[in-house]
Amino acid sequence: MSQEEVGQLLEHRRQLHQVCTFISAAASLEELLPGAQSRILELLGAERSTIFSLDTRNRQLYSLAKTGDELKEIRVPLDPSSIAGFVGVAKAPVVIVNAYDAAELKRLHPQLQFDDRWDKASGFVTRSVLCVPVLYEGNLLGAVQVINRRDRQPFATRDEMAAEEIAQSLGLAFFNLNRMRALAQARKPTRWDGLIDSGAISEVELERAASDAAANRLDLPRWLMERVGIPRQQVERSLAQFYNAEFFRPTPQDAVVEDLRKKVKVEFFRQVCAAPIERRPGALVVAIDDPHDLGRADAMRALEPAQRLELRVGFRDEILALIEASYGLRQDVGKIISQLSAESPAIATPEDVDETRVAESDSAVIKLANQIIADAYKKGASDIHIEPYGKEKATVVRFRIDGD
Repeated sequence: MSQEEVGQLLEHRRQLHQVCTFISAAASLEELLPGAQSRILELLGAERSTIFSLDTRNRQLYSLAKTGDELKEIRVPLDPSSIAGFVGVAKAPVVIVNAYDAAELKRLHPQLQFDDRWDKASGFVTRSVLCVPVLYEGNLLGAVQVINRRDRQPFATRDEMAAEEIAQSLGLAFFNLNRMRALAQARKPTRWDGLIDSGAISEVELERAASDAAANRLDLPRWLMERVGIPRQQVERSLAQFYNAEFFRPTPQDAVVEDLRKKVKVEFFRQVCAAPIERRPGALVVAIDDPHDLGRADAMRALEPAQRLELRVGFRDEILALIEASYGLRQDVGKIISQLSAESPAIATPEDVDETRVAESDSAVIKLANQIIADAYKKGASDIHIEPYGKEKATVVRFRIDGD
């Protein structure tokens, strides 16, 4: 690499750093979008650029374009019919050599097409397009679209890498601005703000999910993970953030504290949906699905008034399962599987088999089957699907509820 090329590379990195610094310091979308767009043009030597942000209520991409002294809003549906919409759905960057080449677009997606109305109205001619998604923790929060290098060359790998680095800065900036906007609008905090602000789900989709979960008699967190497909870690983080409490994820070793289990009936813990799971010096650690419920928290505090109460937030169904397992009312599937794994793999001969009697207490397989059936019945399932993956992956048990 020549000295001139080294100098060009260093200047490119300096400009890229300036763009990312500006994005991080922007106090509003009105400041960020036009300002970052002009800086991207300078960095990549392009003719046009648009930064789209995700409308977290309706899951549409929108941007602000400056016309004179006014900002005009541009909206794009989040679907494969447009380049930015396609990139948002695919969550992957694209480089299009010729935006007017229908065959090139169709190779990316059958519905993808270029909207040339702006070209016709302005006299501008779009040739090549570079578009990358803006992600935060894997969730879509926007897209960056750049059009036409001024030297009429196609976008290069270095351009794409720079755009992706800018998109990373935008992901964190959009997340923070979403939270600031929620505070400014005096939006009542909810336990799902973390999911909405990060783009994991829109407000409209959340409302629909809450309705569907209630109709199917399933806890909303479980519905969000199993039906909507939001990763468990993100659901946990949103709850922990809202309640300002550590999240409790039970293990097969967790149980209601033994001496309290002997003194307190299971119905009490079921009713309050809270479980004392650990004693620490001067404190009783309790798992509960709503740490803000003062009535239930006070009920747990009354068990040992001299101790400080440390609340952990958890999923309602998992807390109830722990309570029931602690009292022997429910078999812990993890323990059953451990027992099953430890059983001797010896093959029985026909002489060893007694077809008239199978002792349930002697078979982990039967215990496991009984627990799966019991869980399915409680959830109102119509079908049980068992998906074995052998040694490659853990076996998955799925319940079908109300024909879904």
